[in-house]
Amino acid sequence: VACRIPRPRRAGTPTLRLTFERNNTAGNESDIIPKGLEVSKFQASALSRAGGTAADLTGVNTGIEIKGYQDWFPRTSTYMCWIKPTFQRDQTWYFVFRSSGYAMHDPEDGSWAVEFHCKNDIDKCRLMLWTRQPAGLGAVATEYKAKWRWEKWTHLAVVLRVGGAFPQLYLNGQPEEVEDSTTPWSELEDIVYAKNQYLILGKATAAEQFDGYIDHFEVYEEILSPEFIRKHYSFVEAVSGTGDGEQAQQVCLPPIDTTGYIILEGSASRASFQVEAKCDDANGFGGKAKVVACSSSTKRYVLSGCLRKEQCPLRMC
Repeated sequence: VACRIPRPRRAGTPTLRLTFERNNTAGNESDIIPKGLEVSKFQASALSRAGGTAADLTGVNTGIEIKGYQDWFPRTSTYMCWIKPTFQRDQTWYFVFRSSGYAMHDPEDGSWAVEFHCKNDIDKCRLMLWTRQPAGLGAVATEYKAKWRWEKWTHLAVVLRVGGAFPQLYLNGQPEEVEDSTTPWSELEDIVYAKNQYLILGKATAAEQFDGYIDHFEVYEEILSPEFIRKHYSFVEAVSGTGDGEQAQQVCLPPIDTTGYIILEGSASRASFQVEAKCDDANGFGGKAKVVACSSSTKRYVLSGCLRKEQCPLRMC
């Protein structure tokens, strides 16, 4: 009986990607949603940093829930997204994303959260990463910055390590100076997650919401290098038409996994898309390569048609 052995995940490939396209539902050709995960609906906005649309979490919202995520929490992971806070709601805490078990007064619900902490009397906010677990409460934070310095598209990357190791925080492709604000992170044990926790973007309670826009949310099951994070940020910077992302050049990104294909010369502009490809015959792939342009700017074009020769029908290979 023949069986198919899954190809190992390549380094630098996200396990989960949400680009917030297609009229309030997840699952377009640029998204990566593993089997078993369920993503709730969202309100789309044309105000996007990475092109196309973004998730609109301004005003009162229900957040975006990613159910079926509980098995991933104990793994070392890197979380990345673009955020644009508006701070229109009069709040102290604005949650960006978190595990569903995060509770300020219940240490048995091991969990973590990424959020803004604001002092409205001085019109300043800082970005914080909290973890609450049986071993204690830990938090790292940036310096307070004027709200207007946060009210623009910012690329955020957070590296959470297993074993209580100190987390890493990147803003706009650069490592950010952070400091312990409670129990030293190094003294904390692994987070002990309550059963069936899931991931939530943009909400903790009715009074603690993000209030802004989120675009291009990705999760990697690895520690991404500073070089990778810097390049990830720099590409969108390079193709964006303005500093705030309201207009972007119409550019299609290449697929992350091009195994089996050889990309030939051609324009990646959506207005004159001419990228061509062929099957990688030297490495045992056959068929007829097909290239489909991306659905919106800075999303990825799609490759299809190439299979390993032992899987390829004779009429195709």
